[in-house]
Amino acid sequence: MRCIMNHIEHTIFVSETMEIVWANATQLIDLADWFPGASAVSGDIMLGDEVGARYSLHTGRITRIDFETIEMQPSHLIRRAFAHSSRLVGGEMTTAFYPADGGTVIALSVDYAVRPALVERLIGVRVQRMVERAL
Repeated sequence: MRCIMNHIEHTIFVSETMEIVWANATQLIDLADWFPGASAVSGDIMLGDEVGARYSLHTGRITRIDFETIEMQPSHLIRRAFAHSSRLVGGEMTTAFYPADGGTVIALSVDYAVRPALVERLIGVRVQRMVERAL
């Protein structure tokens, strides 16, 4: 199945120490606070973030993004695999932390694939139904 690969990078400055930023970034119970539109988080969240942890970020009544932590370099890097509950989008997200004057720089890098064949199939069915109803 062909996929369209995409890459996004974004960097922000936070006026807190790396220790404070890292502690907040690895408290999975608060992960929904990091993502606009997220309502809750579930899964292996009480232990904190560690390699192998699996958890879901709920973005609606029935939609979610499933995560697994696949790499961690304490205080410096978290790499997570993710997939939308529809399985139409998935990839890896890397969050790196760097000391900066008066705070911390957070560098986010996301590589993700959109599976257009599935999207086309789903949209095609919907369009087909619309056409049939119109006839």
